[in-house]
Amino acid sequence: MPKDYKKMFLEEQNKNLKLEKELSEAKKEIETLRSNQSVMNNFSPNSTQTPQLSKSFENDVKYIVELSQRMSIILKECRRHMLPVDVGRKIDNVLREIDRM
Repeated sequence: MPKDYKKMFLEEQNKNLKLEKELSEAKKEIETLRSNQSVMNNFSPNSTQTPQLSKSFENDVKYIVELSQRMSIILKECRRHMLPVDVGRKIDNVLREIDRM
């Protein structure tokens, strides 16, 4: 196999491994958030009588966190492809905002 093909193959393998690593890290983070939520529910007073508004708020926050994690993964994947410079800058700005959360 010519060196160029080997190099392309190895780069593709490397990209796939990085993506798999990011996905597994995101899944671990989601599991950590879920376990933290269950611990918080166990320690909160009157956990069986949680008001409906509070439960709705918790669900909304959980959904937003999971959505931002998925967006971050997708944007990182998009950023790896050749894009116009202004689109790349916009993606970088959004990723920075997500990381600040």
